[in-house]
Amino acid sequence: MMITRCSKWAFAISILILAGLLASCGEGATAVSAVIDPELTGAEWLLATINDKPVADGTQATLVFGEANNVLGSTSCNLYAGTYAVGEGDVLNFKPNVTTSWDCEEPFLAQEKAILLVLSSSSNYVIEGDEFKITNPDGE
Repeated sequence: MMITRCSKWAFAISILILAGLLASCGEGATAVSAVIDPELTGAEWLLATINDKPVADGTQATLVFGEANNVLGSTSCNLYAGTYAVGEGDVLNFKPNVTTSWDCEEPFLAQEKAILLVLSSSSNYVIEGDEFKITNPDGE
């Protein structure tokens, strides 16, 4: 999955909604590492490709990493929130996410499933310029 930087204003509404969702997790939230990568938290990311294919026309999937190990975003159909941890070797683990449950039609549904699959698994990442790439442990 490849993601590019985008403007703060594109996320304003979703961040406010998702911040409330994440805050509601309270004491039951899973503990994560204190490691923070300023390159992750210093940007807001817009999905450009998934599984080496361009995003569906008319979609705007987003990903925002907070400094408190929280993650917020949109799949273009639903909003999501959760936590993340950075480990050795640029390992990126997303913790259980909260999502809204609006109905989606194709191609948005297939794209959403692919995004949530990446966010539910252990991954590796690399940041090259304005591109942030997430891969599975096999580099795919």
